[in-house]
Amino acid sequence: DVSDGPSRSHAMGGKDNLVSFSNAGSSPTNTLYLAGGIDESGPVSLSDVWQLELSGTLSSNLPNSLQGSWSNISLSSSTEALSGAGGTVVQQEVVAVGGCTGTSNANSSCASQVSYVLNLGTNGTTSPATCVAPREGAAVAANENGVLSNFATQVFVLSGLFNTSEWDDDGGSTKGEVVYISS
Repeated sequence: DVSDGPSRSHAMGGKDNLVSFSNAGSSPTNTLYLAGGIDESGPVSLSDVWQLELSGTLSSNLPNSLQGSWSNISLSSSTEALSGAGGTVVQQEVVAVGGCTGTSNANSSCASQVSYVLNLGTNGTTSPATCVAPREGAAVAANENGVLSNFATQVFVLSGLFNTSEWDDDGGSTKGEVVYISS
């Protein structure tokens, strides 16, 4: 059973990999975050962040053992309304890369080079410098290699569309790119 949450498409986010345990100490709680996207009125600001907390057991033979609840998180600063941005979650931060500003019709000609880190722990937003070519629809994944501590603040940006007549990424879109983010 999951309570009502946002209704939108093209949003970004993901699972917070820090699994916590409920007050009883026995049941793991998984948290997913959802930011931005497009709803019935058009592109939604990235700072419109929703949190879905799931607890219980996900199993087809135990249909009533999973509980979930949505809550809206208010960030202290507002961000652009982006469509077609790529995103992931890294240590309670939603990372958004690229996309098109203020349009529901994202394509390579409007792709931007913008990136945002939405820190859900402090309710703040930063806009780190980026070296990624302006992208629309890129796949973004957290670097979960635990060998070095700085890997925990890295994301991989893969593929996506960009306007080749305005930007030469020197083949980065076909090789994948690594972007460092900071909180």
